[in-house]
Amino acid sequence: MPTINRLTPRKKEEGNQRNEHTPERVLRQQFYNTTKWRKARQYHIIREPLCQQCLKEGKVYGGTLEDPIQVHHKRSPFQNGEINWELGLDDSNLETICSYHHGLEHGGPEKTPEQIIEELDNLLK
Repeated sequence: MPTINRLTPRKKEEGNQRNEHTPERVLRQQFYNTTKWRKARQYHIIREPLCQQCLKEGKVYGGTLEDPIQVHHKRSPFQNGEINWELGLDDSNLETICSYHHGLEHGGPEKTPEQIIEELDNLLK
């Protein structure tokens, strides 16, 4: 009988928000896993397929398969442990944005689009 090699699960890094099941994270998952959000997101990407922040800087970027365009809430629909569904699905509160600008909005690492593309190229080699 053949054996199946099982991959051992990765050990969770302590302090990594993605691995913690905080009430806020559970709330976000409840929202982002809904059909309503997925349809609103897809509709917005069809209407605005380019990064709006890049356009303001005079650049044109529509994402790639490895680094797709993202939909960002200008004002967060998650407040006081509740989901504001109207704000979360309101098209005027959404903005298409590249991962570089999304990281800047959320205080993440500041990588230029060129650095992101170089990292993606290295992954494909």
